Amino acid sequence: MEKRIYQLAVALFCTSMVLVATFCLNGCTQSAFASEKKVVFTYNMSFGAPGSPEEQSAIDLIEGVEKLSGGRITSDRIANGVMGGEREVAEAIQMGTLDCAILSDVGIDVVTGNLGWAWLPFMITSYEDADRYYHQGWVYDDMTTKMAEAGIVRLASAETGIKALGNVKREIKTAEDLKGLKIRTTETPDLIRFYELLGCLPVAMSASETVPALEQKTIDGVDTTFYNFRVQGVLDMLTYICKTGHQYTGTSIIVSEKFWASLSNEDKEIFRKAAKQAGENNKTNKRAAERALEEECRASGKFVINELNDETRAKFRSAADTLWDEYKNIYDPVQMEKVINQFGKK
Repeated sequence: MEKRIYQLAVALFCTSMVLVATFCLNGCTQSAFASEKKVVFTYNMSFGAPGSPEEQSAIDLIEGVEKLSGGRITSDRIANGVMGGEREVAEAIQMGTLDCAILSDVGIDVVTGNLGWAWLPFMITSYEDADRYYHQGWVYDDMTTKMAEAGIVRLASAETGIKALGNVKREIKTAEDLKGLKIRTTETPDLIRFYELLGCLPVAMSASETVPALEQKTIDGVDTTFYNFRVQGVLDMLTYICKTGHQYTGTSIIVSEKFWASLSNEDKEIFRKAAKQAGENNKTNKRAAERALEEECRASGKFVINELNDETRAKFRSAADTLWDEYKNIYDPVQMEKVINQFGKK
C-alpha cells in the first residue's frame, strides 16, 4: 500500500512539473513573440512648420518610439494638414482611423466638448502654475480622464503657451482701450464671452482665416500666444502687442482607443516614455522660441509692446470672475468647484 501511494505521489509530481514547464514555455514564447512583433502606426497633425517646436515634437515622438523599441515600432506618417484641421484629426482619432496625433487641447475640445474648464481666462497665468497643475497634478489627471471618456487616450502633454493680444488699432493701456475692438478668437464660447464682458467684438474663426480677415479689416486684432502670431502669419501685420497673460492652453500627444488596445503592455510603456520625453522637449523648445521672438520684436522697433498695469489687470480679472460665475452650471459643476477653490480669488 505504501509503495502504491509513493508511486502515485511521484506520478502527480511529475505531471505537475510538466504542466509548469509547459506554462512557462508558452509564456516565454508569447513574451518573445510580443517583443518581436513589428508595429507600424499612422501619425498626423494639422500644424507644424519645418524647424518649429511642433514639428520637432513629432520627430522626437516618432524617433523616440523607434529607438526604445529597437526599430521594431515605426511610423507611417501622413503629411501635416493632409487630413484637414484639428477637428478632422481629432475625429479620426476618435473613430480609430488614425492611430496617433499631436493636437492642441482647444482643438481636441472642439470634438469632445468637455475640457474648456481647464483653460478659463485667468485660471492659469504663469508657467509655474502650468507646470504644477496643467502638466501634472489634478488638472492634468482630470483632463486625461475627460479625454478617455470621449474615446481619446492621452499619453502626455506639451505646450501651446500663455496668451497675448495683438492689434492694429491702438495700444492697450486701460480696459477702455478694448471697447469696440474686433478680436479674432478660437471657437470656444467662454473666451468669446470673456471678450464680450470686456467690451470687445469677438470674432470666432480658424487660424487659417486670420490673415485675410486682418487684410480686409474684418478684425482689428488677434488673441493667441506671442509665438503663434508668427506661426499664423499675422506678426508683421500687427503694430501693438499687449502681454495680457490672460489664458494658458496646452497640447496633447494622443492615440486612438483602437490602436492602444492592440498594443502589448511593453509597447504601451514604450509609447508613454517616448511621448513624455517629446512633451518635455516641446515645452523647453517652445518657451525658448517665445522668448527669442519677443526679444527680436522688441529689438526691431516695429512694435509697441506692453503689459497690463495693476488697475487694468484687475478689470480683466473682474470680467473673468463674472465669466466663471456664469459657467458654474455650464461646465461640470464638480470641475468648476475644484477650479474656483484652486484658482479663484483668495
